[in-house]
Amino acid sequence: MHKDALYGTLDQTAHEWQDGLFTHILPKIIDNVRGESGKRHWIIFDGDVDPEWLENLNSVLDDNKLLTLPNGERLNLPPNVRIIFEGEHVKYATLATASRCGMSWFSEDVVQPSMVYRHYLCTLSTVALDAGDEEADQHAQRTE
Repeated sequence: MHKDALYGTLDQTAHEWQDGLFTHILPKIIDNVRGESGKRHWIIFDGDVDPEWLENLNSVLDDNKLLTLPNGERLNLPPNVRIIFEGEHVKYATLATASRCGMSWFSEDVVQPSMVYRHYLCTLSTVALDAGDEEADQHAQRTE
């Protein structure tokens, strides 16, 4: 996905801002349109990382948790939102980005996808969606 499709663009002719996918979803969560503040949200970037759009997320991934858009708008990542990058490799990620992310790699010989799905479904069926991270962590420790 191109950076403009993700973050949005400024139409030079009409001087109007057009949101991208990420900048369309995040304000809805921030503004608590449908009671999102009481729910956990996972934004998953599935596929190889693109250095062009990934660098813009560095300020979101660090302690500031702030995305500054080209139109000057600033979006704070709420505490109930997590970002996951799922890719085959990280060869295009810079050191600045890699240092802000926790990374896990599992060989399919050791952890099969069906095991991950089964664990996730078990967690969903026993931990309320509005439970805090501490409750989810306690459940994970009990099931290990």
